[in-house]
Amino acid sequence: MIPREVLSFVGAQLGVPADALLTYATRRQTRQQHMDTLREIYGYKTFTGRGARDLREWTFGRAEDARSNEDLAHRFYCAVSGNFHHSARSIDNRALVRGCLVAAERRIETRIAEKFNSGCSRSPTNF
Repeated sequence: MIPREVLSFVGAQLGVPADALLTYATRRQTRQQHMDTLREIYGYKTFTGRGARDLREWTFGRAEDARSNEDLAHRFYCAVSGNFHHSARSIDNRALVRGCLVAAERRIETRIAEKFNSGCSRSPTNF
């Protein structure tokens, strides 16, 4: 069962009422199919072991304090770049996070432009 607060938050992000998501978690296969689709679209890869555990613990410890997904990604970038300056892995990690941040910024800019462009066809008094 997904907590009501989570349903409300996710529903607001998707633009649907929380009640529309009530049955989402009842069928395990749906979640798995959606995760597979997201992995295919975005090239996400699953990972396990210590890296997965460390990332999960780090995220859980900071997610409630983050103001947005972008804020959490920025905090992760700062943590990685501050903690692993001399590691060869840090270059890959920083590039990965930087790429994620740039992609997120582009998606936000695209959404803003689309909303702006769709609003331009209306009269200025509707703004």
